[in-house]
Amino acid sequence: MPRSVPAAFLRAFLRQTTDDGVLVLLTITHSLLGVPIRAVLNTEDVVSNGDTYQRCLFDITLPDENPNQAPRARLRIDNIDRSLVAVLRAAANESPEIQITVVTMSDPDTPVLVTPPLKWRSVKYNPQFVEGDLSGPAFINRRYPKDVYSPQVAPGIHKAGP
Repeated sequence: MPRSVPAAFLRAFLRQTTDDGVLVLLTITHSLLGVPIRAVLNTEDVVSNGDTYQRCLFDITLPDENPNQAPRARLRIDNIDRSLVAVLRAAANESPEIQITVVTMSDPDTPVLVTPPLKWRSVKYNPQFVEGDLSGPAFINRRYPKDVYSPQVAPGIHKAGP
């Protein structure tokens, strides 16, 4: 199902020239991080909803909206905060979560697009970059329907007639 995006944002975004720009905000969280790492693809720091996002260079491929598969994206970010690599080394079994928020420069407190928290998997790092795949929740592996009314669970609905 396509995302609904405000018409004013689309007009500004699709124009050849505009007074307003688009900012991509990243929030990186993990249980071992005391404070989330916040980054913005911009030349200066940005404050959004009271949180300061540190200017940073990163390359991101946003998740597609294919209803037949889980959302997938890819993120490569400058290694601006060495605590991220320390977390990746310490918690090999628990992936950091990334939330992507798109806002306009004129109104950074109002999100235009927000992804659900995405797991940052297959992460590789070196002194310059940290990169890996982003994936959403795996609904495919969940049981549906959750409950099964078998004779063992609900014997009353499986009785033979009189």
